[in-house]
Amino acid sequence: MSVYVADLKGCGACGAIKPLAAFAFANHALRKRQGNWRVCHAAYRRAHYLAHKADYVSRAAAQVTARRDGN
Repeated sequence: MSVYVADLKGCGACGAIKPLAAFAFANHALRKRQGNWRVCHAAYRRAHYLAHKADYVSRAAAQVTARRDGN
């Protein structure tokens, strides 16, 4: 099986050329792919979470409190 140039895409974060299957869909209905391949996107998401962990934890605690008060 050969890989055609149309089946490749460059990552916006690291610049690596990967097959389209390595990119998740940004919009499945329009068949548009995300700009970063799955590994770079996961690394970005993890770094963002760690940088904003206190915000995520406080929001989750507030949701639990609101849920308890609502019941």
